[in-house]
Amino acid sequence: MTEVKKDCPLIEEAAKQSGKTVDQVKNFIGNYRRSKGDSKRSLPTDDMGAENITGHREDLGMSAKKGDSSVPLEIQLRGPGMQQLYSQACRQGARPVHSVRGLVVGQFRSGKTCVVRRLTGEKAVENEPITDGIEISPSVKTKTWRKAKEEPDEFKETMAERLAEQQQEQYKPRTRTSSGAQGAVRKKSTDAEKAQKMTRKRAHQEKQAKNETPTQSQQTPKLEEEDEKEGRDMPDDVKIKALQRLHSDVTVLQQIQDIPDDVIIKAKERLQGGMTEEQLGTAEHPRLSLWDFGGQATYYGSHQCFFTYRGIYILVMSLLQKLSDPVPDLDYKAAADNLVTGRDYLDHWLNSVRTHTLVHGREQTGEPRVVLVLTHKDRVDESDIEEYKKDIRDHISGKAAGKHVLPKIFVIDNFNEDNSDIDELREYLREVAKGLWFMGQEVPMTWLHLKSKLMDKRREDDPFCRFQDVIDLARSDDVGITDDSHVADILTFLHDLGDIIFINEPVLRDHVALRPQVMIDVFKTIITVPEYQQDRNTDGEVAEMWRRLETEGILSDRLLTIIWTKADQKMQKPFLLRHKPFLKRLMEKYYLLCNATPIGGFDDTSCDPEKEEIYFVPSLLATKPDDSTLYPGHMRRYQHPLYVVFDNMFLPSGMFYRLQAICVRRFGLQESHVLAGCGRFPTDDVKQQFVVTKVKHYLKVELLSAEDQAVFTQALPVRKFLSSCLFEIKEKWIPSIQYDWCFGDESEKETGKPVFYPMCDIEQETATGSSRFPEDFINVWIRGRSDTTMSCAENSGGSGPVMIEPTLNPDAVHTIGPVLDCMETCRGLSLAECDRIRHELTSVSRFKELVATVNRAGDMCRRLLGASVEVCLPERAPMFPREERGNEIVLLHTGDYNDKLVQPLLKQAVQSSNRYGVTLSEDVIEPGEIITDKLLHHLLERNVRMVVPIITPQTLHSRHWSTLGYEFCVENKNLVFPVFVYPEGTRERFLEVLGRRCAGMLDMASTEVPMAEEPLSSTKISLTAAQILRKVSSSVVLYTRQITAAGCTVVEDGVTIFFPKGCVKKKRFMSLE
Repeated sequence: MTEVKKDCPLIEEAAKQSGKTVDQVKNFIGNYRRSKGDSKRSLPTDDMGAENITGHREDLGMSAKKGDSSVPLEIQLRGPGMQQLYSQACRQGARPVHSVRGLVVGQFRSGKTCVVRRLTGEKAVENEPITDGIEISPSVKTKTWRKAKEEPDEFKETMAERLAEQQQEQYKPRTRTSSGAQGAVRKKSTDAEKAQKMTRKRAHQEKQAKNETPTQSQQTPKLEEEDEKEGRDMPDDVKIKALQRLHSDVTVLQQIQDIPDDVIIKAKERLQGGMTEEQLGTAEHPRLSLWDFGGQATYYGSHQCFFTYRGIYILVMSLLQKLSDPVPDLDYKAAADNLVTGRDYLDHWLNSVRTHTLVHGREQTGEPRVVLVLTHKDRVDESDIEEYKKDIRDHISGKAAGKHVLPKIFVIDNFNEDNSDIDELREYLREVAKGLWFMGQEVPMTWLHLKSKLMDKRREDDPFCRFQDVIDLARSDDVGITDDSHVADILTFLHDLGDIIFINEPVLRDHVALRPQVMIDVFKTIITVPEYQQDRNTDGEVAEMWRRLETEGILSDRLLTIIWTKADQKMQKPFLLRHKPFLKRLMEKYYLLCNATPIGGFDDTSCDPEKEEIYFVPSLLATKPDDSTLYPGHMRRYQHPLYVVFDNMFLPSGMFYRLQAICVRRFGLQESHVLAGCGRFPTDDVKQQFVVTKVKHYLKVELLSAEDQAVFTQALPVRKFLSSCLFEIKEKWIPSIQYDWCFGDESEKETGKPVFYPMCDIEQETATGSSRFPEDFINVWIRGRSDTTMSCAENSGGSGPVMIEPTLNPDAVHTIGPVLDCMETCRGLSLAECDRIRHELTSVSRFKELVATVNRAGDMCRRLLGASVEVCLPERAPMFPREERGNEIVLLHTGDYNDKLVQPLLKQAVQSSNRYGVTLSEDVIEPGEIITDKLLHHLLERNVRMVVPIITPQTLHSRHWSTLGYEFCVENKNLVFPVFVYPEGTRERFLEVLGRRCAGMLDMASTEVPMAEEPLSSTKISLTAAQILRKVSSSVVLYTRQITAAGCTVVEDGVTIFFPKGCVKKKRFMSLE
């Protein structure tokens, strides 16, 4: 068959003559090929297949295979290991998924819930209560537009389909493949008996399957209609015989295969013409899950956690609210987002969709799609409606976010019994859904089987499941996933799809939320509008706690307990208090709150161990800015602020809330002064502070100094800290938002608007001899310290660098923030270069820019990049050339317990080091030196084998931790082995302070040494030294000892071991390893 190129003029001509879009024609060609058995998948409806995957893989030296676009994006972003796991699982059997999320968004009181009701065949309700948070309809069938009773179980539906087909085959010759078989699953064998046995003996039977006959994942509309008709037209006697046969086989099948009852029921429904395949969604009628988002701005910061590129966005607007008119201020939080007019809300939602969901390679395609729905048709004249549409089109024309809006704008009356407008909207949504580029992507059957078991767990009392329980489910004979590490990868994939909540990080990975609604229910108990606040007016003390929460953003642990106790009482299956520690950590993960309990110092006796915890909730902070608080009278302001200017004039409040949360988490409320839309924070110099203010679409950063002769030396550290903060938020939550660091003038006289000059222009303007940037501004914000790159030292463990060549092709790395922080800290890249990389639109383009920048810098920078990736992203290290690590172990300490522990430990380790093939040294952290910077210096610039930080109470003093230094970024647990040393009886306090200073160290393998008045025993010192050496060594010279029946004493690594008389019956030789 002749291959039609994506830019072929024949397609454009066919689109013109048929009145269809180019995308629709391409989709039709793809469907036609599948109906004819062509092995090619549907043509990409735009540039995704050619540029996003193939093009970039060619650039990065990867093999560019046709069909890569069929691999889910979630798999691609997780790296080669995940891609290989997915490919292997698909070869055992996979099912195409035809489902999409419908996200209904818009201003409050615009009629969103009524639109959802009408779409699903229900009547709209007058004076519908406002939506609290998000309401989810998990499964809507686009053939009938009715809600399913429950979310379909793809695995059980597939098994029921196969079982029903087997019964039909006993009595009816198969003339061709049914729509169910062809659209349901690509499996190893078409033999019906083998398909049936997969239910309980899946793993064993798949190994025996001999033939692989892949079927196609989609059908043309005509074929599907014929197949459905075939099911309806099946003779009654065939149905009856099949059902009788099924009934007679049930007992035997259940005894042999233990087929679940619900699978048998589903099979019966299919035989009776239940048409249950549409429960799962088909190529022609995809399944839709509708998410109705509350319209108050209070919710916006948490709502965007649930935005996805796998969605159609239904933006509902009221015709009664003109674009140019101010919106009635029913929500005090709207002002924080500068939402004043209807036009502001339109821009807000379109920019939110674009910045949260943009996919690399599809920037110009207008995906994901936005469908505009205008309500209150009955209360506006036809001429006004047309004018309203024109105003919308004129306003979004030429804007990047405007490309997402589909051309047809729907106008409806939610209370009109005539369904013609609603039917037209339904059909439009279905057509949009079935043409989406990710529709029909396959999910391995083993993964769906595990998901099926998790769905069974949902029906139990607890909406959470322990991770270990999931591992046990995966290991069961019928699922057959035996590698525990694969379970976390599969759960991560299901999380990315929005089926569950699973965060693969310490503590958070211990629980799996079995439905996303749980997280929404948790969020809205706190982040909600006043009418839903629990017991807000019960008594004076509780009312005061509510007042403090909604004005200062301070949530006490007691109020949280009260809220969740009341919420639990209203639930049939209460879970909030039972999972309180986990849920608090989950909300901290999403930056919806942060622990603001004062940390104090290790020796701070004023810290009551029973002191109540408090949390900061930035989205509920309403205290208005006050100049006397922001700018104390004894401090002087630097004349030239720094500005962070956001593209498309879009700075969502969710981004600023998260920035406030990061700052409070880092500096604490005692050192921070946070107000609505602004805050003042400390620096490493106690006499200097900085102020951050949200002003419309930009952030204003100001420096304050209390010096008699005002000195501003903290500008560059402040800039670096904020740059890392904003980029972390960008990578994790708003991946396609863009911003520039600028010099600016807010008092432009001619236009009345601020004028900004990006700092990236400084170098070019300086070269030409003319610059709009004041010299003083450059000296303070750019030359605050040397911002030039430095070369890293050679391997300290040998005569010269021994290079390790890449063993994996370079693949786009989704998260590069920690790598950039490392590269900038060790001067591999300048801050300006890092900011240029951070500015890129998508994760793929950021990664490409990082690689290109490093390649331009030369071999030394490439080696430093390899070391940084090895430190921060160890699973990606084989993609990059890097220097082989030396044999040196560095003990990093402050001199605390030097005589009692450090020197004896170093001496013992040196004595035993030869048999481990390593050398040891020490590095003392001097006053003013930062422990994390020293640690990175040894790992990145000296390339040592391992660093052993000895963490003592003195080490935890604030002078050894930078106020503005960013997060501890070492993820490679083979490179750092902390030794925690504390006075006996202070362990809990020690770990609490360490957790606030550097939580990352608590997640690493470590050893603890409680200190008493008396000296440490030589055995304890020797055991600690042995732990360090055995952690780092890959090969040990084994000593063989002779053990006799008479007993003996053995000394190894300084440890004396006694073997008593009679411990062995006769002489034997053994290694103590």
